[in-house]
Amino acid sequence: MAKESGRHFRDKSRGKPQRKRKPVVLLIAEGQNKTEKLYFWHFSTPESKYAVKVVSRGETGPQGMLETLKGECLKDDVSAGDDIAGIILDLDCNESRTKQVYDLLQVEENCQYKVFASNPCFEVWFMAHFHAFVAHTRGLARCWRI
Repeated sequence: MAKESGRHFRDKSRGKPQRKRKPVVLLIAEGQNKTEKLYFWHFSTPESKYAVKVVSRGETGPQGMLETLKGECLKDDVSAGDDIAGIILDLDCNESRTKQVYDLLQVEENCQYKVFASNPCFEVWFMAHFHAFVAHTRGLARCWRI
């Protein structure tokens, strides 16, 4: 007869996630927008609180952007709990599109989505923070060449 060692082993849980996933921030950018995508990618680090994903598929119309957002939410299992899903909208384009997006999000089935405004000067701000920007010493002409 085997002597009982007093050690207890738990069954291995193969195929089951071992740690809780980070909350997801899913953002849809207009058109083939690269600036916002690069900017928000900067926040998707292993140390960050959220997993940030920015998608830009070429849609510029509010309805197309919302449909892309819904599809990506289903694909990535983004829920209304801790996750955030929204559209990045350029405010410098035209005000009628801003109103269209606002009206779309007033519909009850779309109320869990958010709209984030991209400032018209976003690209200049982005360049100032992520590139060697020395316009204050070389003059404003350097800003326009970048």
